[in-house]
Amino acid sequence: MKIEFWRSALIRAIKTVAQTLLSTITVGQALSDINWITILSISAVAGICSILTSIVTGLPEVSEGELVIEKNEEDIPVVKLNINDFKDGMKVTLRDKTGV
Repeated sequence: MKIEFWRSALIRAIKTVAQTLLSTITVGQALSDINWITILSISAVAGICSILTSIVTGLPEVSEGELVIEKNEEDIPVVKLNINDFKDGMKVTLRDKTGV
């Protein structure tokens, strides 16, 4: 995996940790009453889950598309563009499957 992937995954994980911290702190609770060890532990687990989810599912901002040239039933080359969530600057791989 490339550096762009890890940078994007880390940014997502940091945001997840911050959101989890925010969601587990009860409004109106005194700072001295907060169980920081539990809250930090829960947030760290959420960050780890975010990284693992990024590895398993990929990240749309760093995903790559694929342009495939195949022959149809009439032996005519057909171009298929397989890009999910296409964004500017996204890389596209060209594969010629016609054998020409």
